[in-house]
Amino acid sequence: MLNPAIDGGPDICVKCRTGADLRKTVIDIVLLLGVAVIAALEFGAFPFLFPASGAGAAALIALAALSAPLHYGLMHETMHGNLFASERWNRIVGRALGDTLGLPFETMRFGHLAHHSNNRHTFDRPEHFVPGQSYPAAAAVYYGKLLIGNALIYTLIPLLTFLFNKDKPRLAGFPFFYWVQFAFIILGVGCTTVVYLMTRGGSGSKEG
Repeated sequence: MLNPAIDGGPDICVKCRTGADLRKTVIDIVLLLGVAVIAALEFGAFPFLFPASGAGAAALIALAALSAPLHYGLMHETMHGNLFASERWNRIVGRALGDTLGLPFETMRFGHLAHHSNNRHTFDRPEHFVPGQSYPAAAAVYYGKLLIGNALIYTLIPLLTFLFNKDKPRLAGFPFFYWVQFAFIILGVGCTTVVYLMTRGGSGSKEG
């Protein structure tokens, strides 16, 4: 956890830290800098630094996709107030991380902390593993739900631009390539609902 000085910025003074704390501080700073560099590339720096090419675009997309869990992970720590000792700095950095990830910090923080206050039963813990349960079977169901609810719908299908890169058929005057993207949203909500219903079936009763 980064340790800000009172009413100041993050304190990285080696005199006031143990070896373990210092190592974690350095790691946190390196991770934040890495995410900041990737965000700068995503938000406009890439064309100025690298020649335009299909391979370069594919590399940028892959970099953004692979770094997204790290990006959200840092934001997650600010939501819990764990990245900095100061609430002020957690909010400042958390909002910046949310802005570059396309997520509203306060909304995400409220929903995430509400999740933690109501996760006393298996419905709210989709990764819950029952002792004696077959690990391969549980993993297949868990990762299958993740695939249906996230990667397949929200990531892969919109990238298949050849499926909707056309003008017709139009809907209320809107070109096909425009209105079909709104249809993807409805499709995503529908698939999320399916995952919800699948998970709800095994929720069980609340624990003590």
